[in-house]
Amino acid sequence: MRLIFSLFLSCLLIGCGYRTYEGELSCHYPTLSIPYIEGDINGEFTAKLTHQIATLSDFRIVRDRGDLILQAKILKDDTHHIGYQYDRKKISGERIERLIPNEGRRVLLVEFSLYERGTNCLVKGPFQVEATADYDFVDPDSVVNVTFLNPSGTRLSVLDFSLGQLDSSEGARDAARHPLYTQLAKKIASGISR
Repeated sequence: MRLIFSLFLSCLLIGCGYRTYEGELSCHYPTLSIPYIEGDINGEFTAKLTHQIATLSDFRIVRDRGDLILQAKILKDDTHHIGYQYDRKKISGERIERLIPNEGRRVLLVEFSLYERGTNCLVKGPFQVEATADYDFVDPDSVVNVTFLNPSGTRLSVLDFSLGQLDSSEGARDAARHPLYTQLAKKIASGISR
């Protein structure tokens, strides 16, 4: 009975689920493939992640047939309002006793795992990583939000002075995507490099 138990335990430890490593994963698995990430509509996050891993780790990124395969999927891509201001009448600018949002937070949650190519055994993971990006926005239909009076009383557009930072809610949410993807890709790259 003891022999059967020892054989069973040995098979279990040698099989897919148990690995002992000294040093970094890239020493044992020098190449890494990153297939298209599930939920990444235009491939931008996949490209950012590939770039960050190539930059921050010792893995050599290959198109396919890497020693390791990074499987990932976007689990959540949500937006929440986090800042508010009093609403104003569109033309006169008179304050209305109603709050409207003017700041948002975009939250992205990704799950990833590393698999060995030949055996498809799980090497690391699954892990969930989250990143957030905050942004401001204006109501582009409101004269008060997109213009101001200079000292001489002339109405000027704020958009001329905003350096591209003022946008509608949709535009600002979309612009938050770039720093959000970079932040999340750096977290994942540093996580698999350890």
